[in-house]
Amino acid sequence: MHNFDFSEFHQYLIKKALNPERTIIAVIDCSFIPKSGKKTEGKATFYNGVAGRPEEGLEISVISLVEVKTHLSYSVSVQQTPWRPPTELPKNPRTAKAKKTSKKQTKREASQSSTPELTRVDDYAQH
Repeated sequence: MHNFDFSEFHQYLIKKALNPERTIIAVIDCSFIPKSGKKTEGKATFYNGVAGRPEEGLEISVISLVEVKTHLSYSVSVQQTPWRPPTELPKNPRTAKAKKTSKKQTKREASQSSTPELTRVDDYAQH
């Protein structure tokens, strides 16, 4: 039995469908998928644009090529956004109460904040 290379076939079809004389752009878009099960892999809190708020479910990110003139979109890559532990939102400097900190604490916090945390944007860049 031969293995069919769907990725190669997909690329071939997109090349045939796109008109190279037209303007083509790459876009990324995320879609929310509601899920209520307790054993769903990757279930987490994601933004649901339809509800206008974060909700429990899944998220996929899609990279597509779009012909600008015809508005035709061709999906190139789709992946599920992995679960990440929740992070604390940054405090609004105007409303946050200032803590009394020592110089030692300030240096420690500065060294910890210089190491960036991975975010969902990093996940999207892994396509």
